[in-house]
Amino acid sequence: MAKKAKGVIHLVDVDASIGHVLIHFLHTGVYQTLNEEGSENVDNSVVRNEFQKAVLTLEAAKKYGVPGLQELAQCAIRETFVAGPPDEHAWLRDYVSKKFRCTFEQDLPAPSALDFFESIESPTLTKLLAQIIVGLYSEEVEKLRKEMTATRKISTPERDGTPGFCSPYLPNSPPKRIAVISNAWPVSVEKFGAFDDSSAAWDPHNLGQNQNSVSEASTVTVSIPCNQEERKEEMLHTVEEHAEASAVPGTPEVEADPYAGLSKSQTKKLKAKLDKEAKLKKEENIKRQIEWEAVEILRQEEDAERIRLEAELKKIEDEEAAAVATKAEECKKEDDDIWGDRSGAVSTVTKKKKGKKAEHIRLEEQEAELILLEETQAECIRLEEEGRMRIEEEERRRMEEEEAAATIAEAEEAELKKREEEEAASKPADWGASIWGEGKKKKKKETTKDRRLRERKEEEERLAAAAAEAEEAELKKVEEDEATAAATEAGVNAFDVTTEKGATSNDDDCELRLEHLSRDDGWKNCKPCELYMRDIAIKLHLVGLPNVNGFSTIN
Repeated sequence: MAKKAKGVIHLVDVDASIGHVLIHFLHTGVYQTLNEEGSENVDNSVVRNEFQKAVLTLEAAKKYGVPGLQELAQCAIRETFVAGPPDEHAWLRDYVSKKFRCTFEQDLPAPSALDFFESIESPTLTKLLAQIIVGLYSEEVEKLRKEMTATRKISTPERDGTPGFCSPYLPNSPPKRIAVISNAWPVSVEKFGAFDDSSAAWDPHNLGQNQNSVSEASTVTVSIPCNQEERKEEMLHTVEEHAEASAVPGTPEVEADPYAGLSKSQTKKLKAKLDKEAKLKKEENIKRQIEWEAVEILRQEEDAERIRLEAELKKIEDEEAAAVATKAEECKKEDDDIWGDRSGAVSTVTKKKKGKKAEHIRLEEQEAELILLEETQAECIRLEEEGRMRIEEEERRRMEEEEAAATIAEAEEAELKKREEEEAASKPADWGASIWGEGKKKKKKETTKDRRLRERKEEEERLAAAAAEAEEAELKKVEEDEATAAATEAGVNAFDVTTEKGATSNDDDCELRLEHLSRDDGWKNCKPCELYMRDIAIKLHLVGLPNVNGFSTIN
């Protein structure tokens, strides 16, 4: 237990070599040893010492409940194993062998459990444990055989080992590199109790006692005959032993109880644990099966969708290729027809081409004139709509003003009447004075009332006259716009007739008029086109259109 005296804490059950590791972790939260070196020049003794410190630290952290230090110690165990030379891990196999032997001696049926190897992830560790289990069971079989022979007084020649079985001691096994996998053999060893705190666990202090374990790991101690004569002798000896064993009356085979040596509570707990593990394993298998089926269904759907998309894409490509081929065939046929007809009628084609060109120019001119007429009509409609809306707005405003004036007049009249009543109530009792005074006041009040009524009437007449003038002006403007639109339409129609009869008849000598008119100021370089444009501008100006689409018809 821990004792405290004069500021010093003594941990009796903690090794002194890991004191620095504990203190450093408590102050910094970092795992550190005093003799840390680079992983390039590390010999077996340093690796073994680091591994021993990591194991001692892990046991101390478990005992005193320090989870963070436990994780760091486990990482140090893995890193120490990786840092050693690749072919010098016999000492580690020896350590695993000794730990498993201790577990085997405490619980003999444990390795024969069905799910013993399921919790071990490393294939290398599985092979290693299989060799150890075979060797341990070979020893047990040999012990039982010797006991049966001694009991029945059957003399059997002593032998050093049973032929065909491997020795349970790992240092005599051939050195093999254990596969280094993240969280592989250390987790598996921890799962079957290699790093537990039980009394059966092997003491890490004895890890460094076997200093020659690496040098001795070069031969395999297996009783295997080397030559033909030894094989024959071994076969004869085996036949004799079999005959002697058959002469002994057979004993009924006793079925091994997996719960032998356990109390009822331990047996119950073990059964519950095994049942729970079996149930969890079954549920996990069902879950994996469901996930696998879902993944398989999803994969099939993706394959079907991919096949469908590929078929549609191929169909579209085929249709596009067919359309391109058809179009190319039609173009080729048209070219053949054109070149076939061109050889015998060159002059006729030229005349037709000129006539088509002139007709095309005339059609384009008519289309431009129609567009201009439509724009003019749209402008007239817009102006008419604006005038109508303006008249309605003026009428609405006039009515609002009249209503406001009527309201003000009513309020003034009510106020005037109220004042008259107040003055009549407060007049003097003198009859003569009241008559003369009342007559004067009445005359004055009637004058004020008349003045107010006259002003109100004048205001109404003024508003009515202004509204009438605005309405008359708006109507006049609308009539002017309608007259302008009618004149424009008449002028354009006249212009169309004139253009059809005169403008184009005298200027047919310019075959490139469309090209000249489509370019900016291109008509200025052509005399017929310039005369044509002047004629159009004069006619539009006479009609009353000084500007057409932003261009002046005067210049």
